[in-house]
Amino acid sequence: MKSILFVLVTAGALCCHAQQPATDPAMSRFFGGNWSCAGEFASGKKIEADVSFAPELDGKWLLYRHTDRPPGPFKAMALWGVDQPSGNLISVMEDNFGNARLFTSDGWTDGSVTFTRAAILDQKISQERFRYERQSADSFKMTYERSVDNHWKMADSIVYMRK
Repeated sequence: MKSILFVLVTAGALCCHAQQPATDPAMSRFFGGNWSCAGEFASGKKIEADVSFAPELDGKWLLYRHTDRPPGPFKAMALWGVDQPSGNLISVMEDNFGNARLFTSDGWTDGSVTFTRAAILDQKISQERFRYERQSADSFKMTYERSVDNHWKMADSIVYMRK
């Protein structure tokens, strides 16, 4: 009976220990809120967007919403959070073009987080990544890059200012 009780208590402790926050609390506090964005594509064409970050699902996830201002057509939603089985920071992104992509990250370090696209089921995918770098308490820069033959090239870069 004591061994069964020990197993139940140990299993319960492990389950409680596995309940990690969605993201680093400092990362969630920094990104939380509404942002006005301006930048450019690699071609030099200008881009503007509105972005928001908000906690979701009891604070386990950070919901990211991106909407290009006209004439830009791009809209996206992503959930940032910790994948419980692996303990890795991930981003699951969907957009208005019908794409759904999984990105992984080593986490929020020194005011920067990079999400790199993960391959699923040995699919051939284009390599891409989003790098978010804090510039001040009220601004950050996002750089979207694509890789061809392991050479990363900037596709667009946007500076976000807190509204």
